[in-house]
Amino acid sequence: MLVISGLVLIIVGPLVTRIYCELLIVLFKMQESLHKIDQKIN
Repeated sequence: MLVISGLVLIIVGPLVTRIYCELLIVLFKMQESLHKIDQKIN
């Protein structure tokens, strides 16, 4: 059972990390875009 859970962790771990990093990139891009919009308004 431990071997199977280890293999699943090896496969799923990097995918979860990649999704987390991609979400962080999207959030920072959104913040940058909102900042640019705010500067154009003011």
